[in-house]
Amino acid sequence: MIDPSDSTKRITHLSGEPHSIMLWDRLIVSKNRLFSFYRQRHDGPAPRNLGYYAASWLAALAVLALFAFINFHVLKPTDVSGTLLGGMFGALFNLSYWVFGVSGLCALALFRLSGWHITWVLAGLLQVGISALWRIQYWQAYERHEQMLSPGLGELYVSMLVGAGLAAIGIVKYRQAGLYPIASRPSKVKTVVALLLVVLYLVLPLHFNLRTPLPDCAFGPNGQQLTLCLENE
Repeated sequence: MIDPSDSTKRITHLSGEPHSIMLWDRLIVSKNRLFSFYRQRHDGPAPRNLGYYAASWLAALAVLALFAFINFHVLKPTDVSGTLLGGMFGALFNLSYWVFGVSGLCALALFRLSGWHITWVLAGLLQVGISALWRIQYWQAYERHEQMLSPGLGELYVSMLVGAGLAAIGIVKYRQAGLYPIASRPSKVKTVVALLLVVLYLVLPLHFNLRTPLPDCAFGPNGQQLTLCLENE
């Protein structure tokens, strides 16, 4: 039975031996447990895992930046009238570039690298925003129907829906993971995957874009023709 007093509660066990427990002690114990849980939840990563988190977030930024770059150029309307099959081959190349960008997002999610939820949300919003930007900027060309633009108006709307889907998936997974979606178990495999994504989505694209293009009618040291020889009329 329990006998309340001014500052104590006496608990009597079945054996009949009374035990006095201070209410203040109970509050201290509860408070310590609360702050202990808070520290476990909000403390930063361990120093031995800093390399993983740095590589993971760098990979997420690289994938996001290249995905935005691809969308900006792929979704830009271009006049394909007079081209072979209405620019179908160009559309296929653009689709392959976009698939490559989405593959980076899928790799982030598959290996559950730190920050993949936020990357999906931002990628989806960027695709929606870029599609809306080109739709607004070329609205007169789409309304007049004087040019055959690729992507078409319907394709821009589909791109917006796909971007909204990517953002929705990221938001749902973010809410399921909690307010701080940090990978709970960093590993060497994840670190290697993050570094590989940095190479594929940051180092190699910068290397190919910053190198000086070869001039027309260029030949290698062994006499092999490297570029086409175009005659000036």
